[in-house]
Amino acid sequence: MIIDNLSKISIELSKNNNAQLFMDELFKLVKGDEKYTIIIIAHTVKVKAYESLDENHLKGASDINQLLDNLILKTDT
Repeated sequence: MIIDNLSKISIELSKNNNAQLFMDELFKLVKGDEKYTIIIIAHTVKVKAYESLDENHLKGASDINQLLDNLILKTDT
């Protein structure tokens, strides 16, 4: 399953513990009988060419990056 993109559904994820509840539901799919693989695409804020991209640049809920199994950051350069 590919969720593209997180910013379209993350308006409320930054409130209360919504990020945790959202990720809990996804983990149920991953660990359930069907063993889904889930890829979440999240866009980053614009960074200057000389800046390093890191998880702090993700748009939306900052809690999401703490709940992921893996995080891959890609730049256009």
